[in-house]
Amino acid sequence: LDNLPDRAAPLVIEIQDSRTYDLNISAVAGSDTALGLTTLRLNASLHIRAASGQRPIIRLYRPLAFRPEDVTDPGVEDLNVTFEGLFISWDKNSPEFTANTALIERTALNALRLVGCTLDPGSHRSLNGNRNDRRYGLKLDNGYGFDPAGAEDFQQIPQVILKRSISGPIAMDNAYQLSLQDSIVDAASGMGVTTPALAVHAATAPIEDNGGPELTVNNMTCFGRMRVHNARGQGGIWLHRLE
Repeated sequence: LDNLPDRAAPLVIEIQDSRTYDLNISAVAGSDTALGLTTLRLNASLHIRAASGQRPIIRLYRPLAFRPEDVTDPGVEDLNVTFEGLFISWDKNSPEFTANTALIERTALNALRLVGCTLDPGSHRSLNGNRNDRRYGLKLDNGYGFDPAGAEDFQQIPQVILKRSISGPIAMDNAYQLSLQDSIVDAASGMGVTTPALAVHAATAPIEDNGGPELTVNNMTCFGRMRVHNARGQGGIWLHRLE
């Protein structure tokens, strides 16, 4: 992943085993930090995939974040990041992950695609029967991680596409398009939960006043409530309220 800002052509990385790989993007040459968030700067699209029959784990020390190297470059409209066949989790001992930190916290791109992936929801039951705290899969606001001037220069409406994937809760403002295809959003709120958690909602508080993303579903199951700007599609199962 070093020197992504210098690449003129898309980068495809294929992981050919099922090992666990630790990733701290602050150690990647070409990354930078702004507004307290370390970010991978991209000049061309990035595709990280598992080889056929493999299921590697990516263990994050800090959240993933992406932005264009040059926001004004016309090529930004074709700038995509794709993850395929990966299990993405986090280092349980990392100080960079607090209770509400998401695995992916910035997506200033044309599209982020997760195909056959798991964004570790974190809410599994331990052997003692206790359920662990949930982990946000994505948390994306309308500022795209830029200062106000940079946000004005970024003209894309990012598409976030989950296909045959699993994620924990998703916090996303209304300047994004969210597509859930053959996927599960797990806010650890199954049948019989009297106060179900929000599984999809706006990232910017107060979330009751912000509509969340534009949602398209095609065979999706949601374990929790959902509050979005608008919704369309088919084959959606909500165990709790859709607003």
